[in-house]
Amino acid sequence: MIGNKSQIRLLKNGAYVQIGSLTEIGELQRTREEVDTTDYDSNAVQTQLTLEDNGEISLMFNYNPSDSTQTDFETSFAENTVEDWEFYLNDENGTTLRFKAAIKSFSLTVPNVENVTISASLRVSGGFTKVFPSKGSMTFTNTTNTDIVIPVRTITSKTVSGVKFEFRTVTRAIAPANGTVNVAVIGMNPGTGGNLSANTSMVDTLTGITSKTQTALTGGTNA
Repeated sequence: MIGNKSQIRLLKNGAYVQIGSLTEIGELQRTREEVDTTDYDSNAVQTQLTLEDNGEISLMFNYNPSDSTQTDFETSFAENTVEDWEFYLNDENGTTLRFKAAIKSFSLTVPNVENVTISASLRVSGGFTKVFPSKGSMTFTNTTNTDIVIPVRTITSKTVSGVKFEFRTVTRAIAPANGTVNVAVIGMNPGTGGNLSANTSMVDTLTGITSKTQTALTGGTNA
């Protein structure tokens, strides 16, 4: 099972959208079949491996009928088409895997006392492409008269050409009263759109905190 805070995203209307209420992502199982190529001239068994098969990715959600991303997911299953997906791994490099897949299975489980859940699987078609987010440092300014803790994974964001790029802090920090602190950040969305120049103002999630890029954020790549 893949680690906490990973995401599965579906490309809709030109942007990758996170599927909501995800609780579990199964293992990626990349395999090759073995073909026997032994003939009468062989002095031992000879084999050859086939093309890589990236198999299926199993998913589990808490069912939420008001979540439009789950509606999109169910619609995609009904349409039975191969679509573009992202798998955000939430590792130290912010690695995202882009791939094509169709939704092979989709089922609802209705237990007696627990939440209704969705179990599904994506059948991968083709291979994976690794893409990466930008990274750098941001200056957080405390506009209050008391110290504010900035937890690890605090989110800031910037919308570029209609696409929202989110960044998370790598370490915990404390912004002193009416002061500033510089914190390393890494993007949660891949792409060159997240490569921002220094002194770019951001949208923050902490009350009493404003932020801007201290250094240029670089390293974001496209597929």
